[in-house]
Amino acid sequence: MSKHALLFRKLGIITVVILLTVVLFAVFSRLVPGARVPAAEAFAPTQVLGLSVAAPGPFQPIHVPIPQQVRTSVERIESAGRNAGRTELRVSRMEYKAGVPLSLEGSAQGAVDAVRQNPAVSEMTHSHAPAQVSGLPAVRTTSRFQVSGRPAHGEILTFLHGRTLWQVQVMGPASQAKDIAKRVVESVQVQP
Repeated sequence: MSKHALLFRKLGIITVVILLTVVLFAVFSRLVPGARVPAAEAFAPTQVLGLSVAAPGPFQPIHVPIPQQVRTSVERIESAGRNAGRTELRVSRMEYKAGVPLSLEGSAQGAVDAVRQNPAVSEMTHSHAPAQVSGLPAVRTTSRFQVSGRPAHGEILTFLHGRTLWQVQVMGPASQAKDIAKRVVESVQVQP
């Protein structure tokens, strides 16, 4: 495969990650202030897209079409989400075709870049840290930013298993999202 074809495929993978993150923030930027946060005991293991994730109830499927430019690279994209107060929780699973080069770090950074491109987001800072999910290498991304002038917090857990890339995203008002993200992100396990 030529260098140009490999670059196009890598850019396609990042495009999918960006698309999923934009969907999350389109919902987040329209949230209504004042929603209540579920109590810690309301979070229980929930099965979603091959994972067990602590959440305040079941996730709902979100239709994400495969963009034309990545159809040669991606077998399937699935996404599901739910709210916890004004904080958005999203789980996305992307299965890639054989031969497509995958990058854990590139996918994590692609999600950050997508958030940064949202016109409602400003003053964003982020950090990536190594993590593990069920013994698999992962990247945990923590970010702080403003959404339309309001302080916000986000965490994204990105990991690969074979040809499958998962992202668990938690984003919302800083007053809620940090505690919710800790509960959710630290609970993630791959189902056998």
